[in-house]
Amino acid sequence: MQTRFGDDPGWEGEIGGEAWCFVQAGGAYALRDWRAFTRDHLTGGPHAVSLRRLVTWVVEHQDEWQAKLRVRRGKGTRYVDPVDNATKAS
Repeated sequence: MQTRFGDDPGWEGEIGGEAWCFVQAGGAYALRDWRAFTRDHLTGGPHAVSLRRLVTWVVEHQDEWQAKLRVRRGKGTRYVDPVDNATKAS
């Protein structure tokens, strides 16, 4: 579904059972700066030069971001994974 995020155009859709927002940032580099994040802003994707590349990344990395969401929702954190000092490599 096409939508807007503030002044920026974007799309919202479901991938892997999760609502994702895809935003084309405004400004001088608008045509090359797409961003993605879950509706609840608990995780996101990398910046990309196209919507197609960003959607592909989200689809291809489902296992990774779904695992992050489980941890972050379980621990109540946002964008930062809690550190487990028992397993942290030095």
